[in-house]
Amino acid sequence: MARLSFAIGVLLLLAACRTLPANVEREISHALADPGGAWLGQLFQQEAEAHPDESGFVPVAAGTSAFLLRSAFAGLAERTLDLQYYIWEEDLTGRMLLRDVLQAAERGVRVRILLDDIPVDGGSELFSKVDAHPLVEVRLFNPFANRGTRILEVMSRGVGLNHRMHNKIMVADNALAITGGRNIGDNYFGVDEALNFRDLDLLAAGPVVQEFSGMFDAFWNSEWSWPIASILREDRTQQESVALLETLERWIAEQPALPYEVDENLPAMRARIDTFRDEFLWGPARAVYDSPDKINGKGEPRVADVLFKTGNDATHELLIETAYLIPGESGIVILEELVKRGIRIRVLTNSLATNDIIAAHSGYAKYRDDVLRAGVEIYE
Repeated sequence: MARLSFAIGVLLLLAACRTLPANVEREISHALADPGGAWLGQLFQQEAEAHPDESGFVPVAAGTSAFLLRSAFAGLAERTLDLQYYIWEEDLTGRMLLRDVLQAAERGVRVRILLDDIPVDGGSELFSKVDAHPLVEVRLFNPFANRGTRILEVMSRGVGLNHRMHNKIMVADNALAITGGRNIGDNYFGVDEALNFRDLDLLAAGPVVQEFSGMFDAFWNSEWSWPIASILREDRTQQESVALLETLERWIAEQPALPYEVDENLPAMRARIDTFRDEFLWGPARAVYDSPDKINGKGEPRVADVLFKTGNDATHELLIETAYLIPGESGIVILEELVKRGIRIRVLTNSLATNDIIAAHSGYAKYRDDVLRAGVEIYE
């Protein structure tokens, strides 16, 4: 037993010895100041002028539409593309979108990709080659210093690594954005009929897009976002990014086609975006997000505050749809108080059968009876 404890101690010490690089240069950059000169910036200008100070939204429920919109964003961007995701899979749609953003960079578009580091480990080499393009930069949020011994680093660094970045947004030319619950991968985009995550995105236009870009900039320029080149300590060349683009194109051509058509010519992509023109719902809106400094306890809990205020402002009914319902003891108290005020509360959440993260479901199951006793209606 003593030998085992000693061995574990040595491993933890070795994991702790490798640290994140010091004095890393992070070039400060920001979203495009004036999107008006880009085609996407002019697309819904007439509708925006008819709704001053309001933003437009289209719910995007179908995974097929969600992928086609992202592909069109990459194909139509003229000046900037900002992408912030928790997961970017190396499957068919993941590689297709990587190809699309590299093609955008080849056209002269500045591309910024910000990823949470937890899902990236296996794809570090791929994104490192993407980063080698002179107009593309990839950064990792709250990265691990050790690329191969993560469990040991978790044991040594503790709770700091538990703060992850779940933001999911793509902004083209600071004019249009798509945000919601979808990461990048086949499971989100209707590729496999046997396995498809039910999710929802919003296509957004108007001033709220600039707020989304402000959120991206806050995370991108944060001390918690590290250039991938500084983490991997590898020198890549532009030739490697060019070779990667060619490799991606060959690999994609060899794969079975998607179960839906992806027309990649410019007129088709423009028509794809324009079809949503009459579906926009316009109204006042603001982007709400937790600060990246939440990691060290400095950021304000903006999302929680807004959720609580929204609930308190209810007069008759409160509808909640969430993948994971883990209210905590304080949340139970709030729900009880709302029900006592006569507010009908209905919640739609995952059952065990539809939840892909058992640990999250166990957190919900712990509170389910208390939520029901509080008078809340739950639908799974």
